[in-house]
Amino acid sequence: MAQGTVRWGRFDLAVLVSWLAALLAIGVVIARGDRVGLQVVGLSPPDGATDVSVLAAIRVSFAQLPTAPAAEVPLSLQPEVAGTRRWEGNTFVFQPAPALAPDTTYTVTLAAGLTTGQGRALLQPRRWSFRTRSLRILYLAPDEMGSDQLFLHTPDADQDRLLTATPFGIWDFAPSPDGQRVAYAALRGDGGSDLWLLELVDARTRLVRACPGAMCSGPAWAPDGRRLVFEERQFVGPARLWWLEVDSGQATPVFVDPQILGFAAQWSPDGRWLGFVAPLEGIKLVNLNDGATLVAPSQMGEPVTWSPEADAVVLSDVVITGERIGVALFRLDLGTARVSRLSPDTPEQTEDTSPSWSPDGRWIAFGRKVAQVAMGSQLWLMRPDGSEAHPLTADHTTHYGPPSWSPDGRYVLFQYVRLAEPNAQPGIGMVDIRTGALLTVVSNGRAPAWLP
Repeated sequence: MAQGTVRWGRFDLAVLVSWLAALLAIGVVIARGDRVGLQVVGLSPPDGATDVSVLAAIRVSFAQLPTAPAAEVPLSLQPEVAGTRRWEGNTFVFQPAPALAPDTTYTVTLAAGLTTGQGRALLQPRRWSFRTRSLRILYLAPDEMGSDQLFLHTPDADQDRLLTATPFGIWDFAPSPDGQRVAYAALRGDGGSDLWLLELVDARTRLVRACPGAMCSGPAWAPDGRRLVFEERQFVGPARLWWLEVDSGQATPVFVDPQILGFAAQWSPDGRWLGFVAPLEGIKLVNLNDGATLVAPSQMGEPVTWSPEADAVVLSDVVITGERIGVALFRLDLGTARVSRLSPDTPEQTEDTSPSWSPDGRWIAFGRKVAQVAMGSQLWLMRPDGSEAHPLTADHTTHYGPPSWSPDGRYVLFQYVRLAEPNAQPGIGMVDIRTGALLTVVSNGRAPAWLP
C-alpha cells in the first residue's frame, strides 16, 4: 500500500454520510426559515374571542425578539384606541387607556416589516378580531330572607343573576382587576365576618380567611390580582390592615408595629402605594417599595381616590370658617407633598364628598350638598384643579351616593335614595356623561361596583 493512502471502512463512511446529511438538513432549515421569516407564535385576545374584558391588553408573541422599539411597532386597532406600548420579553403589549369600549368588535392589524437582529422579517401582515363583553355591575340586594346577597346585572340578560346564598348575608365585596373573581365578607351568626372568594367562571366559592371572634372586611385587590389588603377588627377594638395571598390563603399584618391602625385601603394604579384612613392621623399614603410615607389631615374617614397616573390623590376633610362648618375636597400631589383645596371657599358652605377620578384623568366626580340643609347630595363634575365644576343631577328630593366611573369613562354609577318616599329603599342608577341621561339599573339594590 502506498504511504499516505487513507482506507475508509464501512463505519467511517456511515459517519461521513450522517455528517453530510446533518449539514444538508441545517441548510434546509436555514433556507426555509429565511423564506418563512419572523414567526408570530401567540395572539391575545385570540382571533374570534368573545366576552373579552374591556381592560384586556393586546399581546403579540414572536419566536424571536424584533429590533423595533415598542413605540414603532406597526400595530393598530379599529375602532381606534389610545394606549401605551411596551415589550415583555418577546411579547409586544398594547395596553388600551383608559379601556376598550364595551360590547364592541375590534379588528387588530399588525403590518408586515418587523425584523430581528438576524435579519428575519415579518413577511405578511396579521389581522384578527375579537369582541368585548357588555359592561356588568355587581351589587348587594336582599334575598327572600332579607339578607344581602351578591347579584350580577348584565344589560342583555332577562334578569339579574344571584351569585351567593350565604346564611347571614354579605357585608361588602370587591371584584378582582381582571373581572374573574370576587372577594367578599360573609357575615356569621356571631356578628363577625369571614373572607370568601367567588370564581365567576364556575360559581365556585371558597373560604380564604376565617376570622373567629372578629370582623374581616374591606378587601382591596392589588392591581396584579395576586393579593389583596383587608381590614380586621375585634368586636371591641380598632381595625388593622392585613395582606392576603389569594391562592394560598396566607395572611400577614401589613405593618409589623401593631400600633399602626388603618381601614378603607386603596391601591395606587401602579401598585407602588397604599393609601388608607389612619385614625387620629388622617389619610396615610405608604410607598410599598421604600417605605416613604405621606400624611394628609382628614376627619371624614373616607377613602382616597387615586389619579390614573398614581401621582396624586383627592380626599375630603371637614373645614370650619367662623361658625360655618362644611366639607371640602383637597388634592395631595405625591411629588411635592403639596395639599391644595379644590372645593370653592364661598359664603354658601358646601359638603363635597366621595371623589372619584375618571379613567382618563380629565374629571373628578363627587357628591355635593349645601351644608346643614335638608336636601339630597347631588352628583357633580370638576377638573382635577377644581375648575369647571358643574352638576350632573339636580333633584334635591333624591340623595345620590358615591359615584364610580365605568372603565371606559362613559358612565358614572351611583346609589340613590328617594328622600320624599316613606321607607324608601336604595336603588342603583348611572348617568351617561356624553348625553347627561339618567338611567335606572336596579330599583332595589345598594353598593354597586363595575365588573370589567
